[in-house]
Amino acid sequence: MMWQTIETEQDVAELMWAAEHFHDWEVMSIDYEAHARAVVENERHGDHYPWDTNAIIATFRYDTKDEDGNWPEIVLEFTGVSGTRFWVKDVDYLECCAIQKGKRGWVFSIDERSMDEAGLDDPLSGDALSWICADKIRWKIQIALGEQAARKGISE
Repeated sequence: MMWQTIETEQDVAELMWAAEHFHDWEVMSIDYEAHARAVVENERHGDHYPWDTNAIIATFRYDTKDEDGNWPEIVLEFTGVSGTRFWVKDVDYLECCAIQKGKRGWVFSIDERSMDEAGLDDPLSGDALSWICADKIRWKIQIALGEQAARKGISE
C-alpha cells in the first residue's frame, strides 16, 4: 500500500479505522533516523543537515494472522520530531492509541485514548506515558508474509 499522509482529522479517523485504534496491536520496532530525507545544502549551516529532519519509524503488528497466515502490520513515519517519551512495560498488546493536533504538531499517544489539554500544549506536561510529537505523520499497511504465502510463491 502507498504512504498516506495525515493532514486532517479525517485522515486521523481513516488510520484509526484501519488500525481499530491499535487495539490488540503490538510495537514490533521503533527506529530513529537522524537525517531522514534531509537536504544536504542549507544556507545557514553550509553543508550541514537541517535541524528538523529527524524521524521515528514505528512498526505495529496485529496479534492475529490473516486467513492466509500473514501478519498485518502498520508502519508510521513521524518526521520533524520535536519530542518523544517511551515507557516500556512488559511485552503486551496495546489497548488504544490516539492522534491529536497540538500546538507543536501532531501528538501520537500510545496506550491512551487521548492526550489531555496540557499535553497538547506541551507533551512533556501531559499525562500520557508514551507519545511522539511530530510535524508530519505518514502511514502504510504492509504484510509480514507467513508460511502459506511463501508456499504459494507470493512475495512482498
